[in-house]
Amino acid sequence: MTKKKQEQPKKPKDPELQEYQVNQEQTNKYLDSSHNPAATKKLIRNEANDWKKATQNNKKLSNHLAGIAKSKLKSIEKAQEHDNLLLLNQNQTNGNLLEPENKLEKTWKFKQSDIKSSTNLHNSLKSFNLNLKDPNSGIGGPFKFDYNRNGNFLALIDQKVAKYSNINLKSLNLIFEIGLLNEHLRAVKWLHNQSFMAIAQKRYVYIYDGHQGSELHQLRGHVEVTQMEFLPYHFLLTTVGLPGWLKYHDTSTGQIVAQHATKLGSCHTMTQNPFNSIINLGHQNGTVTLWSPSVNQPLVKFLAHLGPVTSLSVDPSSSGNLLTTTGLDGSLKIWDTRNWKTLTSWTLKKPAKTTAWSQKGLLAVGWGAHVSVYSDIGKSESKKGAYMNQLFPSQEVEQVQFCPFEDLLGVSHSSGFSQLIISGSGEANFDSLGSSIHSKLRPGKKEREVHNVAVRTPLGLITKAF
Repeated sequence: MTKKKQEQPKKPKDPELQEYQVNQEQTNKYLDSSHNPAATKKLIRNEANDWKKATQNNKKLSNHLAGIAKSKLKSIEKAQEHDNLLLLNQNQTNGNLLEPENKLEKTWKFKQSDIKSSTNLHNSLKSFNLNLKDPNSGIGGPFKFDYNRNGNFLALIDQKVAKYSNINLKSLNLIFEIGLLNEHLRAVKWLHNQSFMAIAQKRYVYIYDGHQGSELHQLRGHVEVTQMEFLPYHFLLTTVGLPGWLKYHDTSTGQIVAQHATKLGSCHTMTQNPFNSIINLGHQNGTVTLWSPSVNQPLVKFLAHLGPVTSLSVDPSSSGNLLTTTGLDGSLKIWDTRNWKTLTSWTLKKPAKTTAWSQKGLLAVGWGAHVSVYSDIGKSESKKGAYMNQLFPSQEVEQVQFCPFEDLLGVSHSSGFSQLIISGSGEANFDSLGSSIHSKLRPGKKEREVHNVAVRTPLGLITKAF
């Protein structure tokens, strides 16, 4: 016969320990839920005082519980400081924008000299003007440029003289400047970091070293390219040009993974939606098409203007829901990509050649010799006055682009390059795992690059839900 195991009597729980566990669970509930930090601090202090009285005879336990309460208070204070930093711009009504002192004062009348004199020396040096034409012959220009993802480096090209250069914007040092013979440069684009830049030349696209400027690759599959975009989360270089073909080039394998015939002639306007990696193209007949590498036909096709489309730009602050288009008919339109209805439209004095959205929702428009910056332009149906305006006498504005994580606007024109201070345009919080401004200084740069290639998003997931 089998003997039944005698059940051992359960040890009674320590009442002090049991009470401590109950209070600990109650405190964790307060910490996990949205609460008032002051009330939680008061709860923890009361708990610490109660346990100090209850554990007077056990000094070791008393010191241990006091240390736990102290660490809780420190964690709450750090979390509160972090939340205040993230919500700082949301709590401010102006979003660090310039504010007039009275109703008669207009912010668009402020000059760059006034802003530079009102800021510190470090920020005032970021606003500069480069006259890059030959002073003797006057040959040179127009110019085009591109900021890298963290805004630390500037790639600049001279289309006519065929010069390309790299400038470190933090130290304001010229890294290199190289000229090419019998060439014509059309576009420049940084790849996944500041080590590689792509330049569209007269015939093919070339990849250059970002540190020395030497040629690394020649992409013969991309012919007569006029515009380029780089999808950082897919490692795809997209090009479009005079033949009217949209091509996707995998920079990690060196292969063209997709190519689509637009069947709408030559294309000179392209931009990407940073939230879904959809490529937007503007065509000569006034239509705008949206493309995905996995679909041979455009996802969306609509008539935007009565003439050729001159520029496209997507607002990153609206989760990619606002699209700006300008045409040779002189009109500027802002579209809601959720229903493809026009939110705002007006006619400019001259057709706009280039537009750009900042990380905080400011819109820069380059038309003729002017650059106008608008704030809150996509939140109302009526057009508001310009937030800031800059005139470049006897020049033709070629391209505008906001510098990431900085209150700066880059402008290239027929004589060179200028960088303007636009208060409230840059995002103060950066992603340390993505386009970090300290990526060059952080350890594990090579390992992080390999990791990004390994975990990149497949191109088949580039779709848009309607």
